[in-house]
Amino acid sequence: MKAGHRGAIRFVSSGLLVVIAAALQGDEPPAKLADSGLQAASQTVTLKYNFQSGQFANYSVSDQVRYITKQGENSFETVQKNNSSKHFRVVSVDEDGSALLEPVIDRIRMSAKIHDRPEVEFDSEREEVAPPEFEKHKATIGKPMARFRISPHGELLSVQLISTDVSKALAAAAAKADPKMNFLIPLPKEAVAVGYRWKQKYDEPVSL
Repeated sequence: MKAGHRGAIRFVSSGLLVVIAAALQGDEPPAKLADSGLQAASQTVTLKYNFQSGQFANYSVSDQVRYITKQGENSFETVQKNNSSKHFRVVSVDEDGSALLEPVIDRIRMSAKIHDRPEVEFDSEREEVAPPEFEKHKATIGKPMARFRISPHGELLSVQLISTDVSKALAAAAAKADPKMNFLIPLPKEAVAVGYRWKQKYDEPVSL
């Protein structure tokens, strides 16, 4: 079986862009950095999230998964798409800058296409009744399911489940603070210059 996964996180509201702009801070004040020539490759800054208790931020998540299963000479393709609008609330902030965040799903738009079957779609803003395939997802809308403690560098430190109606796999992932549960972009801990790039790798188990 082959599996392909593509996802993206986008902060969508103008208010959030202000929050994020204020949340990413360097070791020096912005004016001082500008005066000292931040554009120079030698100038470095340390990026951190500057969480403030009571903040709200809106964002959207796009996710697409494609599976191809082969049995002998036959192959079957499954494509799942998920576009969701969410927000998170900063519940509290520790002295070291780490914060307890509570994300909530506001809207979901989902579709699933299994081989030659008709595509199944659902938009929670337009439809009150979800297809059986998406009922469990609809039940999570507007309800905080967990709280996430995240460091100023965006590292997931711990997960506190609020809902008790979760799968064993999700409970196990929360218990070990699986990095794949993190909904923020982790920032490099070392000082970086303009043009610096970083990436993260995850292991994703696939059932055969």
